[in-house]
Amino acid sequence: MSKIEEALKKAKQARGNSETTASSSSEVFLEKQPEYTRTRFQEVNPEQVEANRIVTLSDKSSHVTEQYRMLRTQILQKTEGQGDNCLMVTSSVDGEGKTTTAINLAVAIAKEVHKTVLLVDADLRRPSIHKYLGLTPEQGLSHYLLDNVPLEDLLIRTGVEKLTFLPAGSPMANSTEILRSTKMQELIQEVKERYKNRYVIFDTTPLLQTADPCVLAQFMDGIVFVVQAERTPRKEVAEALKLLEGRNVLGVVMNNFSTPEKNYRYGT
Repeated sequence: MSKIEEALKKAKQARGNSETTASSSSEVFLEKQPEYTRTRFQEVNPEQVEANRIVTLSDKSSHVTEQYRMLRTQILQKTEGQGDNCLMVTSSVDGEGKTTTAINLAVAIAKEVHKTVLLVDADLRRPSIHKYLGLTPEQGLSHYLLDNVPLEDLLIRTGVEKLTFLPAGSPMANSTEILRSTKMQELIQEVKERYKNRYVIFDTTPLLQTADPCVLAQFMDGIVFVVQAERTPRKEVAEALKLLEGRNVLGVVMNNFSTPEKNYRYGT
């Protein structure tokens, strides 16, 4: 049995044991959790999770996993209780680890006792979250926006407790116009307001390569900006951050930091 399978099994056992001792306040919370009655179930693939460094699932005791927990804590401190639950993860250019960061952050928040997470692949040009998790969705966000497929028919329960996934759907070249649409704005508003204890995390395209994140940024409560250490020129970082002026940038994630035992950093 893989590490992720063992973790899921232990979580289910712990949840079963806690039901007999749950307080009335906990029972109230459980009643308010999202109920996806038509949501499909596809369990994440443990081998893909490990290969793609989704450490919050594959290696829960590692130093990097702890750094993601610290990232989660700092973000919750800045957003919790203010209704700021829609977050966007982006970067300057491709290959800086924004998708890995988005997934690990989503899992970390989902492991909070009173939090659930909807992870949205909003990279409609080159969707990848489903590949990182080893999932095979048939439709996604693009089908909701263009073909009016109901949202509940597109969501996927991942087998990771309290984490639901909305795939991107079919890739498209004109994604900027679609993401700017009234229907997309209505979707963001709906997922933001439906459940008070749910965080919605959008993985997007890079800022210096597409206009998509600039469009989405105006609808987000907070933005997490990802930089790969010793790779991204300072000029590009400055240019990308300038595009986010006036938006709520929660902080900068530094990937692949070369200090021993410290290959992940977060700063405000």
